Amino acid sequence: MTEPWTAERLVSESLAQELIQIQFPELRPARAQLIGEGFDNMVYRVNERYVFRFPRRSIAVQLLERECTLLPELGRSSLALDIPLPIFEGTASPEFPWPFVGYGFLNGVPAYTLSLEQRMLSVERLAEFVKSLHRFPLDQAAKLGASYDTIGRFDFPVRLPKTMENRDKAVALGLWGDAAAFNPILENVNRCPLPPQAEALVHGDLHFRNLLADGHGELSSVIDWGDVHMGYRATDLGFVYGFLPPEGRTRFFSIYGKIDEPTRLLSRYRSIHINLFQLIYGHDKGDRPLVEAARQSLLLALEP
Repeated sequence: MTEPWTAERLVSESLAQELIQIQFPELRPARAQLIGEGFDNMVYRVNERYVFRFPRRSIAVQLLERECTLLPELGRSSLALDIPLPIFEGTASPEFPWPFVGYGFLNGVPAYTLSLEQRMLSVERLAEFVKSLHRFPLDQAAKLGASYDTIGRFDFPVRLPKTMENRDKAVALGLWGDAAAFNPILENVNRCPLPPQAEALVHGDLHFRNLLADGHGELSSVIDWGDVHMGYRATDLGFVYGFLPPEGRTRFFSIYGKIDEPTRLLSRYRSIHINLFQLIYGHDKGDRPLVEAARQSLLLALEP
């Protein structure tokens, strides 16, 4: 069975350098170093100053195009955390059939490497960031090309069976012990009333691999904006429940603003769904630190 992160096309270091030098001769000689590989893109650091993302799957093309339209405007919004700003926009060519994008390099380590104590250092900054993002005018976002949720993140007839499948897979692989621990959330979330329409502009894929921290252990930037869309706040707030302990959440929502019980349950479900996925992905890639971080996030999400 093909996993959802299976690549359709890979870009080698030599091909990345060739593409960059052909389309952006001012960067010659281009020295590219692979620094990351997600579900949708391969990420190369170039000449120490830039990051270039090359799609691994065709679905990533429209996500990169959306980033190039929205990120410059978001960058003018005085967000509390840095975001990548497109500088180089490569086009499809005989050498590579899809566009690719270069950004200024944002230094940092993945947020999942932070201890709980370190995470508490960034509660205020994280809350201000999410609050500002969720207040971005929807009419302006629509004019910039933002769409609604096109993949049904809270389409429970489709999503819940997948969440339960991943739960059972995690147990079968020995990655998680008690499948029933998730029941109070999974058995009740589909009864939650969804807001009648999109509430906010959301990052759409806010998890601990898409936030970076600086050398002091504080959150510094948010990357990978391909899933940005107009949707439900719980899409992003799920990160809070898998990243912060209960006392951190209390501080977060004192700044962000209070949420109602349905939004809280939807957020906890979102955290479980994402982190079960990360747990299995980490296992498949042999990434033990990622597996341990996903397991910890699941434990946090289960805390009331």
